[in-house]
Amino acid sequence: HAAAQTGTHGTPRDAVTTEFGLAWGHKNNKRTPVTDADCIVCHLEGEFATQARSARHADGNIDLRDPDGVGEAAISNISGGAFTFTKFAISFAAGSRTNAGHTSNTDTANVITQKFCLACHDSNGATNATARSNNGGAGTAMMPFGGINLGATYTLLNGAAAVGGVVDAKTQFSTANSSAHPVTGPRSKSYPTAAKLAAPYNNFIRTAGTKSNSVVMNCFDCHNETLTIAGRITNRTIVAHGNALTIPGTLYAAAVGGNSVASPSFCLNCHIGGYNTSSGGHGTGSAISSTASNGDMTAARFTNCASCHFSTGFKPARPLQAADVHGFNGLAATGGAWTAGNGSGMRPVALMRNVARWGASSSPRPSTAPGLTGTGATCQTSSGSLASTGGVACGNSMGTYTPGGAY
Repeated sequence: HAAAQTGTHGTPRDAVTTEFGLAWGHKNNKRTPVTDADCIVCHLEGEFATQARSARHADGNIDLRDPDGVGEAAISNISGGAFTFTKFAISFAAGSRTNAGHTSNTDTANVITQKFCLACHDSNGATNATARSNNGGAGTAMMPFGGINLGATYTLLNGAAAVGGVVDAKTQFSTANSSAHPVTGPRSKSYPTAAKLAAPYNNFIRTAGTKSNSVVMNCFDCHNETLTIAGRITNRTIVAHGNALTIPGTLYAAAVGGNSVASPSFCLNCHIGGYNTSSGGHGTGSAISSTASNGDMTAARFTNCASCHFSTGFKPARPLQAADVHGFNGLAATGGAWTAGNGSGMRPVALMRNVARWGASSSPRPSTAPGLTGTGATCQTSSGSLASTGGVACGNSMGTYTPGGAY
């Protein structure tokens, strides 16, 4: 596969060898040379016991190994039936994402996300002993490609499945979390409305302030090439082998002029509208449509997503970055709920857990108890008490605002 392969099956296979030398991917040849043993971790075209080609090789299909299966087992579709594909393809056309996408057996990208990617990137890793490589050291469930520790920052609190192991993305995407992007299922919220999202992620109906389901995304919506949605790769599982970037665009912006920061390109490609310069906030269709800016709540600050939505205002150590974007159910520092004036179990919503910027006990943030179904958020005030946001604003030096919606 150093060159394109047509073979007898009529479905061209792309050259992939050079992808393993790029900065991001599942097996980097700068660590140890890529061998057939590494391919067998994911592909049933090779057999683990013999470390040789299997009968599935060059049969016209791509057969993926089940990370949580037993032996030479292929992943199934969502319903548990047989699943294979001739060539990966994904659509970014308007309407191609739905609120039942995670149940689709015909959406290749969704099946791979649910049954392959998240089967390995979960709390127990690759439990299938054949879904591991012996190249470069004994592969493990938590580090299938050679058992190499990913570093001291890969802790359970930071989102790893085990110390030094793979990112536990499935837990981060859980629909039971207070905050998460909709990958394992839709998010039933009242914001944002479809008007604040670009196609194909706006294919739902939601009235501001009323809960309804979002669409469901897949791994390749974010892990892909090029900044624009229209330019993303539609027939390659980037970054499964390797890619120059793990996501298309900038997520954490560098400081510009003191506390001001430049707008990151990644989030704003899908979350349209940016900052409302006339009234502050994100504009109509957002839970924080407007705010009384009084110095710190400026356009420069407000368009840096990390200022409010991530664990720190600037780039933290990996893999905390993944948890910030995938989802979470508590604070980054402790894994628990807000620590002041919150009764019991109040947790952040809207992917907002930046206590490093706000302070752990004295700043406004929308929060909700797990499972809360009533309308209206609560907003932590500077005095540490909770105030209903049914028309009651709360604030501190960043200005007043009224987070609306049902969470």
